[in-house]
Amino acid sequence: MARSKSEKRLVVIVLMLLIGLVGLFLYKNFGEDWFYLQEEMDEKLTAINNLTAELKKSTQITTNFEDMESELKLEGSDPEQLLKINEDLAKILDEVGLKGQYGSIIPKDPQKEKDFKIVSISIDRIICTPAQYGDLIYRLEKESKVMEITLCRVTNLMNDVGQISISMGRSSPVAASPLKGLLSVNLEISRLIEYRKDEITKRKRS
Repeated sequence: MARSKSEKRLVVIVLMLLIGLVGLFLYKNFGEDWFYLQEEMDEKLTAINNLTAELKKSTQITTNFEDMESELKLEGSDPEQLLKINEDLAKILDEVGLKGQYGSIIPKDPQKEKDFKIVSISIDRIICTPAQYGDLIYRLEKESKVMEITLCRVTNLMNDVGQISISMGRSSPVAASPLKGLLSVNLEISRLIEYRKDEITKRKRS
């Protein structure tokens, strides 16, 4: 026998009530526990993510410290150490396209501090374009964790019409360049060096 519309409607209402009751039963018995379980899981995931980030930072700090410790230990006597610094700086200048485009690299006698020696190095009359100047400064800043630029003087050698405004004092293929903004740069760089064992012994005796 076909059911009337009212019977069908009644069946739907009964089914909806049953679904609602089952849902209410499940929520009261399991819903709150599931909510708190999900919240606890979220908190643990957040803690794990934070710990992972801290471990990455710790690893990077350790790596930086080891790199710095290695750089501080410069082998050899004072003259040999200064020669090594000169060679490193000359290599950087060559790599940014400034081979032969500077006057001289002059290291000063080390300044004796409590824990380290500080060597100051002057590089005078670096003839470069603004782009080369930017590359050089970037390389010097990034090259070492124990070396920094302590003084920088920049002079524009060219006027608005592309002519050299002052005498460069030496012949150079760059001197005839028609590019505007040719620069003369004087730099002073300071580098830390760890004391050798024999130096530590002498300082303890003195």
